Amino acid sequence: RDAVRAAFPEISDVWDGLGTQALATVPLTVGREAIGAMSFTFTAPRAFSREDRELFLALGRQAAQALERARLFEAERRARVRTESLQRVTAALAQAQTMADVGSVFSRELTLPGGAGSAWVGVVTPDGTAVEALGWAGYSDETVAGWRRLPLDATMALTDAVRSGRAQWWPTREALAAAYP
Repeated sequence: RDAVRAAFPEISDVWDGLGTQALATVPLTVGREAIGAMSFTFTAPRAFSREDRELFLALGRQAAQALERARLFEAERRARVRTESLQRVTAALAQAQTMADVGSVFSRELTLPGGAGSAWVGVVTPDGTAVEALGWAGYSDETVAGWRRLPLDATMALTDAVRSGRAQWWPTREALAAAYP
């Protein structure tokens, strides 16, 4: 117990709460990469025999393999959902004959990829002064009313993307707010 508390003093209250007298922790590895860890606590002091160590290491390998299978299965499922979504949108867009049809398809058919909470699509107006909404998803009616026509000289990521022809990537709300206060 003293060795465990000395090694991890910042969580000694956890060890005390569990009545920990001994601890075994093994990495969960896939190939040469550790993807996690597994810990076992014991309420009595314990000398870990070679057989004990082999057992815990084997359990760690099995857990890591199970986690890797689950991760791969989930990645495959997400890819399949995205592919199916893209196929639905592609089929619907193939039927679109006007720009209004494209906007309608976008707002009606598009499953927001990548977990996005909203999406908006628009085109530059014939006079080149604004971007006009064709379709959207996930916006309130109030927001849509204000975003139907965006002046191209507005300082925002969307209009900057149009003016520069470059994608905009903002990983956090704070980063976006810093760039576009």
